[in-house]
Amino acid sequence: MSTSEGTSHAPGSSSQQDASGSGGIVNNDTTNNHYDNSKGKTIDNSTHDTTYKDSNHIEYKTSIQNNIINTPPAPVDPSVIEILRNRVCAGAAFDSAERADPPRCHPDTRTAILQSGRSWIDALNVVFFFLWITGWAGMGKSAILQTLAEEYQRGMRLAASFFFFQASPDRNTTQGFVATIAYQLMESVPGAREIILQKISNNQTIFSDKSFDGLWRTLIVDTLCTAPPPTAPMLIVIDGVDEIASHDEQRALLHAILKSAEKLSSAHYKILIASRPEQPIEMEQN
Repeated sequence: MSTSEGTSHAPGSSSQQDASGSGGIVNNDTTNNHYDNSKGKTIDNSTHDTTYKDSNHIEYKTSIQNNIINTPPAPVDPSVIEILRNRVCAGAAFDSAERADPPRCHPDTRTAILQSGRSWIDALNVVFFFLWITGWAGMGKSAILQTLAEEYQRGMRLAASFFFFQASPDRNTTQGFVATIAYQLMESVPGAREIILQKISNNQTIFSDKSFDGLWRTLIVDTLCTAPPPTAPMLIVIDGVDEIASHDEQRALLHAILKSAEKLSSAHYKILIASRPEQPIEMEQN
């Protein structure tokens, strides 16, 4: 798909897959409830517990009562939360204080590309597993992603966001990327908190033991494919990949994300990326 702002790239075509990925719901009642993630509700008034397990056969439970998804925090050693919190890049989120007054699209501008983005995000069945907006500096890539992030946050459909920035020592590296996305998912995705903290509790040196690809797979992909799936697609925004100082880190991030994009799309999580068309990035695209 080409736009006036740049070009979006995506491999292959989608197919119907098990939205739970490597895990899934293993015990549910017979009322056939549907999760409405945008409202945090189900469509009936029953009370029941849903048990779901991840690929390591660890079970998690979510209680649903009077249409409200209640996932009581499981007892977790405070040190486990600190392991994650200490890795988080607080200034990378779309609404962080560090990004005060960020660029955004003015009313009635870039309407075509914004509408194309919304249509792709909202579609349950897509040809493209991710959307990649490319363009040179000053073409409005960050403004487009900021605007969409704000819109989907208002609709409770923003799963996570990370805005890289070359001048920031925390935001020009991928060192805190997975932890930051995971921390945001604990707030935005029902059931994600228990899954993520349990994984860290099981391996408290996970951030030093695993490669970037391993961290992304374990804490993000497996979590989103294990938690109860949203009924409406949720958005993950990643802006400024070219702002990462290390070309090796750029390639590692893109390789991990693009490899998992089909699986995440099947679980109703859409990844929106923006970057300049620089050589290492173009090579990973190809």
